[in-house]
Amino acid sequence: MVPATSASPASPPWSGNAASIAYYRQAVANTNALPALQDVELGYYWLWDGGYRAGTQGEFKLYWGHATRPSPDLVAARATFTVRLVGGKEQWYTVNFAPACSSGTSCNSSIEPLEFYVTKGADLWGYVTRGSNTVGCWNHINSTSAWIAQDFTIVTTWWKTAGKYRAMIKSATRVLITSTYTYSDGSAVTETDSINPATKLFTGSTYLVGKSTHPVYAPYRYSMVETDPTSPPGAPKVEICS
Repeated sequence: MVPATSASPASPPWSGNAASIAYYRQAVANTNALPALQDVELGYYWLWDGGYRAGTQGEFKLYWGHATRPSPDLVAARATFTVRLVGGKEQWYTVNFAPACSSGTSCNSSIEPLEFYVTKGADLWGYVTRGSNTVGCWNHINSTSAWIAQDFTIVTTWWKTAGKYRAMIKSATRVLITSTYTYSDGSAVTETDSINPATKLFTGSTYLVGKSTHPVYAPYRYSMVETDPTSPPGAPKVEICS
């Protein structure tokens, strides 16, 4: 699966081990057919914001693809994607970014969880109200946040088959399939996906991303755990910040 904020593989058609490709394609079809998915990513995003001090429209910074902290004011963030699917296609999704730790020198208690709401028509962003798990009010994208609509988009299907596939590794509880591909920035990616053999649904992934042509980016690793909500989530209630 190609992350929502990453460039598509340079060579989308699949190749490699035929048995792995067939098994993977079945898992793609089964998982995309679900009404909803929830992916939790660790090791990919870095966050800073002034939401607690500056209010609902306070500034924020969001970085990704860095092996180490890009700036002293940033903390590692846990990103939770909640995706609503209909007929195998994305309808909307939210991304909640929250500090991945609760205390210590690498954390900052003033950072408020930040959330994006991505739809076919527009993207919105807002801060989660302290003491709750919902966004108090949403902000439209402006000139300083236009990048959200470019990097977080509806891509029709969440899971795709793309890359060169190695022979699968089977056990009683999971099937591991590794694929390799290259981002448009030149970085080589090794992705290992875990599939439940009973349901043939994806349960998680690990990604090893090599050095790119961009001088800032060093190789890094991150992981994702996927679960299936028992019932489809309702779309967020949108109240625009005044």
